[in-house]
Amino acid sequence: MTDDTAKPPTQSVGVQGFEALSATPSPNWPALAAYPPFQAFVEELEPNLQAINSAQYAMERGRAAYGAKGEEFLREYVAWWERKGHWRGEDPLGRR
Repeated sequence: MTDDTAKPPTQSVGVQGFEALSATPSPNWPALAAYPPFQAFVEELEPNLQAINSAQYAMERGRAAYGAKGEEFLREYVAWWERKGHWRGEDPLGRR
């Protein structure tokens, strides 16, 4: 007996680039601030001269920058993240 029903190819759905961040009205700051690339981005923009916890610093400075620039701040982060190109298989939030 032969099986004439072939399985369809695996499908995957994901969000890339800026859409990953703009899918919600405001970023999930704890998750974003815990992501090392976002911490590096914030550190490049505004060095952590106070030497506080990197995630805490990224959250505080990220929220302040988002408050000042809004969506433009997120677009800058995504552009930076894409230029770096180190995190294959992840989106700007670290999701796979």
